[in-house]
Amino acid sequence: MGSTLLHVHGIMGKSLCTGECHINILPDLALDLTLDLDTPQNIDSFVASFYEKLLKDDIMAPIFLSDANIDVSAHLPTISLYWQKMLWGDRQYDTNMMKKHRAVNVKKRFKTMHYQRWIGYFEQTAKESFAGEYTEKALRIANAVIHNMESRMVDAGAVNGS
Repeated sequence: MGSTLLHVHGIMGKSLCTGECHINILPDLALDLTLDLDTPQNIDSFVASFYEKLLKDDIMAPIFLSDANIDVSAHLPTISLYWQKMLWGDRQYDTNMMKKHRAVNVKKRFKTMHYQRWIGYFEQTAKESFAGEYTEKALRIANAVIHNMESRMVDAGAVNGS
């Protein structure tokens, strides 16, 4: 896995190579901790940085790239829209997030370590680069979502005899 510099829409950034796909990572716009998750650009930067960590993790990357078989370049904008909805009530994201995760969970059972790693990378990304009202809200939402998802997946596994 490597990275190369690129220039997109007048912004210098880098491209993260994850084997077969490339993810365009915005420059670290958030080195100044005064940035909050209050603009689409800041959310895009957050999501890119968060997924860069997930996709470098030997345990988490296969879930996204093999088990879920996501197209990362299409997935990141969708995740950004999800966070715009969760943080500001934006209505562009209208997918049932739990349904998608349940489908992956059938192929590859999520374990406690998966949830812990996910929330750990989320918190790390937020704390290293962002601060403010929306960042704090995102942390609260992420913790509630991951707790909810873990309990529902465990409940689904018990019902399905797994």
